[in-house]
Amino acid sequence: MKRLRAWWEFLDSDGGGSLSVDELEDPLVSVGLAKGRAEVIRLINAHDTSGTGELNWRSFVNMLTVNHNHN
Repeated sequence: MKRLRAWWEFLDSDGGGSLSVDELEDPLVSVGLAKGRAEVIRLINAHDTSGTGELNWRSFVNMLTVNHNHN
């Protein structure tokens, strides 16, 4: 969990405490968790519990740890 937290802090480039599409697009595509911006937006929307269009820490962890059905 320490490595995940370190990645989170690295990705949170503006220090705002949440991750936006712009902060997540390149990393998620580069590690193969998304195919492009539209899929990143879909992932964020599926896990955004606050309705801000961004992911807080808990939502980020949830997104990375739940099973996803990629077709």
